[in-house]
Amino acid sequence: MAFLACAKGHLNSNEVFMKKFLIGAFVFAMAVLPIAERRSLTAQDKEKSEQAKLFAEYSNEVKMLMSDWSTKARAASGKMRTATPEERAEINKEMMAAQKTLMATLTGVGEKMLTLASGDDKDTAIDAISWIMTQSQDAAQKSKAAEKLLADHLDNPKVAEMLSVFGRGGIPSEATQNLLKTFSEKSKSDSVKGISTMTLASYLRNGKSMLGSLIENPRFAEAYPDSMDYFKKLAATKDEDVENLLKTAAEKYADVEHAGSTIGKMAKRELKIIETQRNLQVGKIAPDIEGPDIDGVTFKLSDYRGKVVMLDFWGDW
Repeated sequence: MAFLACAKGHLNSNEVFMKKFLIGAFVFAMAVLPIAERRSLTAQDKEKSEQAKLFAEYSNEVKMLMSDWSTKARAASGKMRTATPEERAEINKEMMAAQKTLMATLTGVGEKMLTLASGDDKDTAIDAISWIMTQSQDAAQKSKAAEKLLADHLDNPKVAEMLSVFGRGGIPSEATQNLLKTFSEKSKSDSVKGISTMTLASYLRNGKSMLGSLIENPRFAEAYPDSMDYFKKLAATKDEDVENLLKTAAEKYADVEHAGSTIGKMAKRELKIIETQRNLQVGKIAPDIEGPDIDGVTFKLSDYRGKVVMLDFWGDW
């Protein structure tokens, strides 16, 4: 997730930013709502310790908060369609103020979750830590949660279930990257090590892809001033670092089951994608494609070498 998503249109710079902001805000709300609801239901399924009850309460608080945010974002988007330039500027101002309030509230919930992370109910403690690592936008909170997870749950098999979500959603943080790296190197559980290695590779690759187009945006820098040095470092991740992690996962943890597959199969698939993308560069020879034409006659792309060819890729899901 990023608050600033790419958007195209014939608008002035202020309108473009507002459109980006609203699209990103809506994506953020839609991404966090299901997580908050899922975490709440997880807590309800447990034997109700006081710690678990509080976790469900805090999760529901975020659910309601994000629902309200989503409503405001939709309303603002609708107003933008017919608003005058002066009205658009006012909408922009109101939504920026709403964003600050949202961030402050999430930070407050994060502090409550940190308290739960130190409780005696270890399952709820892990859920609270996972909430912070995936939903909090506060780098300091993520660092504290990561330290707690490493100190108390390094070899806990339950950790393997949550590690993969660290690579999805939320703003990237150095704490998350370091956490995955430490689990991949120091855990005694092959399941934990395999999943954390695979997740770290995806985390680096996705972070590099997402941040490349955002770190030059002054609005993005303004929103996350304390994280920009890390963002630039993550965007500069070398492809070989990602590939080495995937090779390690494929070689050492091939049989670890994860997400309906195995780490070995997943890592090999990612390596194949990276290899294909590397070859799909300007100046590279296009990979050969073979298939039937509209008359059912088999042909190869290489049959047209030296000629101008337009390829139309599409899918129907």
